Amino acid sequence: MIESLLLIPEKCMVQNKILVSKFFDDDYFESVRSITWLASLKPLFVNVTAVKTETIRYEEIQIICVDLTETDNLYGVANAFYKKIKYPCLLVMRYNNKFLFSTCQFDAGKEDYNSNKLHSIQFSHWIYPDLLSDGAKRTINKINNALNLESDLKTIYTELSHTVQFFRLEGTTKAHVKRLLYDMIGPISDNKLDNIMQYATPYKKHHLTEQTLAAKYDKSKRTKSFTYSYDYEDIWYCLQKYEPSKRVVEGRRYRDIEDLMNSIDTKLSGGGKRWK
Repeated sequence: MIESLLLIPEKCMVQNKILVSKFFDDDYFESVRSITWLASLKPLFVNVTAVKTETIRYEEIQIICVDLTETDNLYGVANAFYKKIKYPCLLVMRYNNKFLFSTCQFDAGKEDYNSNKLHSIQFSHWIYPDLLSDGAKRTINKINNALNLESDLKTIYTELSHTVQFFRLEGTTKAHVKRLLYDMIGPISDNKLDNIMQYATPYKKHHLTEQTLAAKYDKSKRTKSFTYSYDYEDIWYCLQKYEPSKRVVEGRRYRDIEDLMNSIDTKLSGGGKRWK
C-alpha cells in the first residue's frame, strides 16, 4: 500500500529485501519482521546534485521500509539504521495497517563515515492508508514533492525532515481520551474504552530531564517514570471507526483531531487552555 502512496521516481526504485540480521543482533531484532530497500535517490538516476564536505554526505538518499512486530522500540530500531547507513535515510516504519515516516540529520565521520553522529531522530504521526486524515494527506503530498524536487540532495532531505517535524508523533493520555469520549457519547468503562481504541498503539511517554525535541527520543535524557500516551492520529482513526463517535464527529463537523480536542477541552474547561 505504501508504494502506491509514495511517488518515487521510477528510475530510483530498488525493491530489494534485506536480511534483518544485517542491522540487528541485539534486543531490537525481535521488533523487526522484515526490511525492504524501496529506493535510492541519487544523481545517477534523476536530476539532483550531491553535496559532500568533511562532515556531511548527501550523495544519495535511501528509502527503507521496516515492517515491525511491535512499536515499543521505535527509537532503538531507527537508531540502528541511522548509525549504520552511510547516507541520509527516509524510514517508512509499518505496523499492522498503519505506518509512519522517520528522518534523522547526522554528521558523517571524518575519515570513513562509519561513526555517524546523529542529531534528532524524528517520527511522524501514524498514518492509516484506508482512512487518511487531512494532515496525513498534506504530509504525503509534501513527502512526494520533496522526492521529486530537481535540487541538491541536502535541500531535499531537509525538506523531508521538516515535513516529518511538522507532523511529528505526539499524543495524550488514556484518561484524556476517556474524557473526550465522555463528552461525545457519555460514560464508558475502561473495557469499552480499550475496545474503542483497539487500533491504537499506546507508547511510553517518559518524563524528560530537559524539554527538547531531541530529549524526547534520547534514552540518556529520560527518567524511569512514564505514562502511556495515544498518538493523535491513532485517536482520530479510532473515533472514525467506532460508529457512535463517528456520528458525533460528522454531526459536529470536526475537521480533525486538533479541532475536536480544542472544541471539547475549551467547553469542558470553561474556555481555558486545552487540558492534556
